[in-house]
Amino acid sequence: MIRLFESLPSAAAQRLPSLASGPGSQREGFEKPRVEPPWLSAVPSVDAAVSPELRLVSCPSAPPAQMESFRLLAHRMESLRRDQGANRLIVTSAVPGDGKTFVASNLAVTLARQAGAVLLVDGDVRGAHLEQALGVPRQSGLAEVLRGDITLSQALRKVSPHGVFLLGAGDMDPHTPDLLAGPRFVDFLRELKDVFRWIILDSPPLLPVVDALAMTKAADAALLIARRDHTPRSAIDGALRLLRSHPIAGVVLNDAEDRSASSYYAYRSYPNRPPHTATESEEK
Repeated sequence: MIRLFESLPSAAAQRLPSLASGPGSQREGFEKPRVEPPWLSAVPSVDAAVSPELRLVSCPSAPPAQMESFRLLAHRMESLRRDQGANRLIVTSAVPGDGKTFVASNLAVTLARQAGAVLLVDGDVRGAHLEQALGVPRQSGLAEVLRGDITLSQALRKVSPHGVFLLGAGDMDPHTPDLLAGPRFVDFLRELKDVFRWIILDSPPLLPVVDALAMTKAADAALLIARRDHTPRSAIDGALRLLRSHPIAGVVLNDAEDRSASSYYAYRSYPNRPPHTATESEEK
């Protein structure tokens, strides 16, 4: 059985809830999660007034605490890749506005700095925030590649100075969600698994649409993002139940007041109030 946290320092592993084992997992080697969130890391708050491309760890003005939090998260993901061969990571959330795009882009940039070739894929074709987060213009991308309109080489960009390869969402049509949920997308990412050290897939939120859950078939593991004072605990529970048959790398608490373990556990008692409606500027 995979034991993700065995590769972490012993003190950190003791602070993190373990993944529960049991029958019913559809992925050999992965354990079924409890509804109790397997907290993995915390990401400190970032000024919402800062434009998306300036929230990246590759920017000279990036806060040291933010850079360190993503270095720690990247280290833990590298442990997963080294120990289990998992390098296709889907980054998702329970509800909109949790900050999955912010985490996915910064994790990808950090991994590219530390580890080598990283492909960042915008699978959220309904939202398509990644190009804005990286400060590059929209162009044809994943949707057109899956439809066969263009080749991957025509859609792929290397984004400087961030050092990541980017495959944007492209333009959605009525058939795009079916392509993302089908075998063509699974085969597409399988073919790229040995080309890139990491493939980071920014997916839609789990609860509003079915796209993200269908896309988990193409990934080795899922990283769930929750946001302090935004994500209801009931939404986290619902997202983990949806992922119960899929490998989960852990849950990242976004917008945390600090990076300590107390941030994770304080959030466990967060009330189940409904989230407010997020704007594009809040999708950090």
